[in-house]
Amino acid sequence: MGNARIADNSVQAAGRFGDSRPGGFSRTLWRLADSRSLGPVSRARLRQVVVRLAPGPFDIEAEEIRLRAYPAENHSDRVAMARGRLPDRDERRALKPFLGNGGVFVDVGANVGLYALWAARRVGPAGRVLAIEPHPAMADRLRFNIAANGAERVSVIQSAVGEEAGTATLHGSAGGNSGQSSLLKAVAFRPEDRYAVAVRPLLDLVEEAGLAAMDVLKIDIEGFEDRALVPFLASAPDALLPRAVLLETDVAEHWRSDCAAALAANGYTLLAETTANAIYQHNKVENRT
Repeated sequence: MGNARIADNSVQAAGRFGDSRPGGFSRTLWRLADSRSLGPVSRARLRQVVVRLAPGPFDIEAEEIRLRAYPAENHSDRVAMARGRLPDRDERRALKPFLGNGGVFVDVGANVGLYALWAARRVGPAGRVLAIEPHPAMADRLRFNIAANGAERVSVIQSAVGEEAGTATLHGSAGGNSGQSSLLKAVAFRPEDRYAVAVRPLLDLVEEAGLAAMDVLKIDIEGFEDRALVPFLASAPDALLPRAVLLETDVAEHWRSDCAAALAANGYTLLAETTANAIYQHNKVENRT
């Protein structure tokens, strides 16, 4: 199932990093399309032109992380291409104290791996990163980016996360942001594609990966956060409760359960908040620098 354009582009993940370096013209176009001096409508119109002239993919580096970027198809790639840095600076700043050498990071909704690869640099060779991503093309790109960075400590699980094991329909966004695909059709941005994907409870995936503890848990799955987090908090042993949780909150109106209440009931307090996300810290642990 799925849109042929996305499936075809995923094949381009083959080959070596560096085969698709962007020229100065392409970089300039994407910088212009992201310019804050333009209003949202003007940026959107310019981006439509740039998508036709320089769709990518492009092999780039952002904050010393190698990435095969698809700026025409994915917001995170677009930020890295246009700004030369990774997205979510404020969120990553809040998480830094929790990720030191030998740490463990679990990324639910890993997209193309920008958080996972950033965390891998923080935890070092002795650490572990578990990247969970259901979208087939995005999972392929995630694996390519991991290989391009030589990040052997990053493990990939191609699955959605929910309350019970089974299968579900992932509504894929074919309109410029594959990262906004969702198990909820109402949340997916221009949901023109559909994929049958496996669904697994988070606790099952963490235990099967052999993790005995967790420093940071990130959950960004477009309105399905409660279905992943609340059952995990209800069933996980205390040793597996993460020291910090990054949770996407800008789609909270689609939750069936209150994630903030569930976190508070399990000993978490709000540490930081941005437009799209909230970071919670467990009360019984201290930051590790």
